[in-house]
Amino acid sequence: MFTGKNPFRLPLLMILGVALSGCAAAAVALPVVELSVGGYEVYKVVQTSEGGSVGVSFPQKDGKELAPAPLPLARRVAVWPNEDNEKYLAEKLMASNRFEVTTPSRVRVILASAKMSPNIRDLTDREQIEAFSTVCRKAKVDLVLAARDAGSINKSNALSFSNPARLTKSDLLVYSCAQRVVVWRDEMTLKVELGDKTPSTAAIAKVGGDAWGERIIQAENKPSSQVGQLPAK
Repeated sequence: MFTGKNPFRLPLLMILGVALSGCAAAAVALPVVELSVGGYEVYKVVQTSEGGSVGVSFPQKDGKELAPAPLPLARRVAVWPNEDNEKYLAEKLMASNRFEVTTPSRVRVILASAKMSPNIRDLTDREQIEAFSTVCRKAKVDLVLAARDAGSINKSNALSFSNPARLTKSDLLVYSCAQRVVVWRDEMTLKVELGDKTPSTAAIAKVGGDAWGERIIQAENKPSSQVGQLPAK
């Protein structure tokens, strides 16, 4: 019975596995396309020091990966203290020597002194703008970067030899202090195979934070004239 699946998928993958055996296969096969879970294009796969790997993608609605939208040039940025990976995002930006970074811990102090919640989802649209504006003013920065958890699901594929995987989504908002609006938004998916060598939460957070940092740096390399304005939903 025809189910809509490609009947040649498994034999084709076996042939490719033989043809691309050894180190070359590992280098070519990992970052290309993950057919077993989600069908999305992978930006990169990171092997963690403790074992296991984390796949990173920035999928759009059609599953294809696009380059990030441009960001206005900025030197001073603040990183919101909302998710685990934001500490690593801050470290990635500082290591690039392109930014003066107000770290999540310092932003948390600013919010606490203003009696504002660091959890963006607890804030109304108006409260979000007030909180972003407060950080802009107190930290004297150009941009505020805030990541939000968008949920996770476990997926498995009976037609594949791969392990079940957990897909975790998050999005990153960038608020412009000069324009007083969210000028940039992007979504990231992390894929973690579930097995004997599943990476720890901290290792996964580091991969995510590093990837967000690389994405911000890539976006800043684009012409700022293309920057639009987005709602802070």
